Amino acid sequence: MKKLLFIACLTIMVIASYAQKQTALGSFNISVVMPEASDELDASHLAKLETKIIRIVEASGVAASGEYSSFVIYPKFDVYQTDLVEGGLQNITVTRCHLSLFIKQVENNLVFSSITKNLNGSGNNKFNALNNAISTLEVNDPSLQKFVETAKSKIIAYYNAHCTSIFASAENMAKKKNFERALILTSIIPEGTSCYNTAQIKTIAYYRSYQKVKCLEEIKAAERVREECRGWSTTEVNDLKCKSHTRSLDQSTSNYMTAKVAALEQSHGWCITSASTSYITMTHLNDLELYFQPSAFATGGKTPN
Repeated sequence: MKKLLFIACLTIMVIASYAQKQTALGSFNISVVMPEASDELDASHLAKLETKIIRIVEASGVAASGEYSSFVIYPKFDVYQTDLVEGGLQNITVTRCHLSLFIKQVENNLVFSSITKNLNGSGNNKFNALNNAISTLEVNDPSLQKFVETAKSKIIAYYNAHCTSIFASAENMAKKKNFERALILTSIIPEGTSCYNTAQIKTIAYYRSYQKVKCLEEIKAAERVREECRGWSTTEVNDLKCKSHTRSLDQSTSNYMTAKVAALEQSHGWCITSASTSYITMTHLNDLELYFQPSAFATGGKTPN
């Protein structure tokens, strides 16, 4: 079983290493993080706004997704004025809004760029007016592209200035066997920095060490389960026979097998007096003796039972 688990762990590491070689580590991408739906913006408004933000980021040559990244872009949407204009065939609702966008790094909580845009919308109700306001956000707005490009430049400059200290911190974590933290520190260094290639090499090395630790933990856990579920050997049975007649049960004893047998004897009165590979002799309260062959209780196609 141990051999099989070890082989499985090695297989996982090989597959993971191959997958990492196929996908660039630390490639520059920004995750879009949206707020929860509210009375102002419902789920459909947020979905429309998210699509707009993704297109803004991608228009600046940066990958955007809803998946986790060290760098995130998130909005703050404020409806500061709502007016009802009466007249004509129907009343018109007009909304005036502020949309603020921020790009920050999650781990260090550093904001690299921000911008605020005024959006106005109108419709036959407030829902449609907000939809219209979001629609007015121009994906190719030069100020929005500059906002993203400024963040990217600042992020690259930040890592160029801190690569040495980041690698030192990662190595310190690795020496403490905290490979998960070391992995995070090096994997978030984005493409375009001077230390990107070195970060890739270190990330793969920390990942392999992390996988080895996890595999050993899984093997130890499997061995504990196997030990708890295995049967008792003849030697163990002979060694434990009638223990409850010579000493009281100690629930805190370190010998799990002894405690288990003694508990059974104390609860049911049965005591094992002798055992071999083919038979077991038991007594009940030192009065009744039972001799039997365990094989008589076997089940299956090749057994008499």
